[in-house]
Amino acid sequence: KEEFGHCIVPLKYPKNNSLANWCHSMRYSYSQIQKGMKPRCSLSQDKIDQLEKIGFQWQVVCEGTFEKRCFELEAFKEEFGHCNVPVKYPKNQSFGHWFHRMRYSYRQIQKGIKPRFYLSQDMIEQLETIGLV
Repeated sequence: KEEFGHCIVPLKYPKNNSLANWCHSMRYSYSQIQKGMKPRCSLSQDKIDQLEKIGFQWQVVCEGTFEKRCFELEAFKEEFGHCNVPVKYPKNQSFGHWFHRMRYSYRQIQKGIKPRFYLSQDMIEQLETIGLV
């Protein structure tokens, strides 16, 4: 966090593979808990709270993918004149699902609720510039 200003450690982090693996294990265990399953490693509510207190992100959005999807959103807006991508967009369903997650997370942030999917301030501004409301 001191070096980069955030706690978003990607799965493949060559500078510190053990940290990347540990973060992945914590995220996977957290997702298991959220599904009502027993996690493969110990992750207490106290540990969850401590990680959240320092800004640990349970969901990691790949910046390259985000950029690609923003280009797709701009193309969609140019073609249709709006940014209301249907969840089951026939031309590209994965794009439709991505957009739905981003819009939902954006709305949660606007309501002051912690979103399920992480959006940095830069990501929010980029989506707003394109026309997400």
